[in-house]
Amino acid sequence: SQTVTYVYQQQGTVTVRYVDTNDKELAKPVTLTGGVNEPYDTTQKEFSGYKFVEVKGAPASGEFKPESQTVTYVYQQQGTVTVRYVDMDDKELAEPITLTGGVNEPYQTEPKEISGYKFVEVKGAPAAGEFKAENQTVTYVYQQQGTVTVRYVDMDDKELAEPITLTGGVNEPYQTEPEKISGYKFVEVKGAPATGEFKAESQTVTYVYQLLTGTVVTEHVYIDDNNNETQIVDAIEKTYNHGETYLTEEQNFEGFEFIRTEGGTPTGTVTGGSVIHVKYIYKEIKGTVTIIGYDENKNEIYRKTISERVGTEYAIQPPEIPGYLVIDNILPDNAQGEYIDGNIDVIFYYSSEQGRIVQTTNIVFKDYNTGGIIDEGYSEIATDGENYSYTIKSIPGYYIERLVVDMISGFPLPFETSVSPDGQSGTISGVAKGDVIITVYLELTKQ
Repeated sequence: SQTVTYVYQQQGTVTVRYVDTNDKELAKPVTLTGGVNEPYDTTQKEFSGYKFVEVKGAPASGEFKPESQTVTYVYQQQGTVTVRYVDMDDKELAEPITLTGGVNEPYQTEPKEISGYKFVEVKGAPAAGEFKAENQTVTYVYQQQGTVTVRYVDMDDKELAEPITLTGGVNEPYQTEPEKISGYKFVEVKGAPATGEFKAESQTVTYVYQLLTGTVVTEHVYIDDNNNETQIVDAIEKTYNHGETYLTEEQNFEGFEFIRTEGGTPTGTVTGGSVIHVKYIYKEIKGTVTIIGYDENKNEIYRKTISERVGTEYAIQPPEIPGYLVIDNILPDNAQGEYIDGNIDVIFYYSSEQGRIVQTTNIVFKDYNTGGIIDEGYSEIATDGENYSYTIKSIPGYYIERLVVDMISGFPLPFETSVSPDGQSGTISGVAKGDVIITVYLELTKQ
C-alpha cells in the first residue's frame, strides 16, 4: 500500500500599520504572510506633510510567529512657517526662509537687519507661535530709509560744527534748522531744502554762515572833583574778525595820572557781532600858581593861589590892590607859562605912592662854562636914593665863579660886588637910582 502525506507549514501574519500620533490611519494596513520562523521585512513609507517618528509593536524586521504580529509606523504631522522680508509694497528684500516642525510644536522667528531699511511691523502669522497642520506665513515688513546730512559751513565751505545725520522713511517729512554759531551769521541754505521728504538716495542740507566782526571801543577819560567824566582824546574804534585778539593800553597824558580801567578787559578775544568798551580812567595832576604882591619894603600885601591841570597855560595879570600901583617895569618873567607838578610863585611889586621911583635888581643864576640859565632867580627893589646891599647865596651843589652885572635900562649909581672865598655867596651893594633895571648874573660851576 502507499501513503500520501500532505505536509503543512504553519503560517504567521504581520500586519503593517501607518498611523499618526493620534493612531489615525494614514494608509491602508498591509498584511504580510509567511511561514513561522521565516523572516519578514517591512518598509517605511513617506507621507506628505508627515515625518516618521518611531516603530511601535513588532519590529520592522523579524520572523513570522504562530500568533499574528503588528508593526506600527508612527508619523507626526508637520507644519511649515514661511518667513518673508518685504518692503511697504510687498517687494521681497531677502530670500524667504521656511521653517518646518511638528504640529503644536513651537516656532520662533526674528527680523533681519536690512541695509537702508527699518523694520516696521509683522503681518500674517505671529513672529513666535506653534506649527499648525496648514502652512503659515510670517511677513516682516520694512520701510525704506532715507538719510539727510545737515552741514554747517562758512563761506569757504569750512566745517563750523559737526554734521548731523537724520534718518527717516522714504516719503516721510524731515525738518532742519540753522544752528546758532558764535561769531557767525546765517546766510543761506544750499543743496537739499531745509524742509522736505526723505528719499531713497542720500540728501545733504548745507547751512552757510558768514563770519561776523566785532568792535572794540577804547576811551581815555578823566574824572574831575565832581566825579564828572571828560574825554581826554577822541574814542578809538577798531574792528576785528571773530576770534581775533585785541590789545589796548593806558596812555601817558601830560597832566593826568592813570587810575583804573572799566568795562572790558584791556586785552582779550573778540566775539563776532559784539561791541567791547574798554574805558581808561585818569585823574588830573594839578599844579598851583601863587600870586604874591609886595610893597616897596617887601611887605606882603597880596596872596592868592590858583590851581589847574599840569601843562595848562596860564597868564597872570597883576591884581588890583586898593591904595597901590603895580610897578610896571618889573613885571615877573613867569607871569605867563604852564602849570607844573608843584607850585609857581608869581610876584608883583607895588608902590604905595603913585609915581614913586625904584631901582630893580634881577638876580639870575647862570652856568659859568656853557652860559646857560640854571635858574631865573628873583628880583629885588630899592627906592631912589636908598642904600641897598643884597647877599646872594649859591645854589646847592654849585659854587660862584664870578658875579657879572648887566644894565637893562638907565645908568645906576656906582655899586660894589664881591664873592665869598668859599664861593657859596656873593654881594652887591650901592645907592639905588630910580628908573633903573640891572641884572646880576651869578656864574656858577658844579662842585
